[in-house]
Amino acid sequence: MEEMAQDQYVEFVVGEVKYAITIHHIHEIIRIQEITQIPNHKPFVKGVINLRGKVLPVVDLREKMGLECAAVTKLTRILVVDISDDVYGVIVDQVNRVATLTDIVPPPEYAVQAGQELMAGIAQEKDKLINILDARRIFTD
Repeated sequence: MEEMAQDQYVEFVVGEVKYAITIHHIHEIIRIQEITQIPNHKPFVKGVINLRGKVLPVVDLREKMGLECAAVTKLTRILVVDISDDVYGVIVDQVNRVATLTDIVPPPEYAVQAGQELMAGIAQEKDKLINILDARRIFTD
């Protein structure tokens, strides 16, 4: 398989792990705000927010990945993600930076198992690895 193209990514943290999503899907990054719960949804769907008159569903990425729910801190952010003109919110523990990642390879086949279906690739940067997520897969089962 050939390497993925060089691109800019928003790097963020969920739990102890660094992740990134291509900047093409990021509409904006906002502070956590009041989330209105909606009944009969999966546990990782936290509810909806009103962003300048537009109602957005909000997903907790920790819970989507099967991790324990965490307390909101001053670093907690919502990534406002645009997928084919549908806009969603994604709660992450903190946002680190926008980075140009160059050494991106597809995830090893044996690593893409249950719970890893969100993976689009792995970026190698100096002595660390960053998991690249496919933003579209966050909002599908």
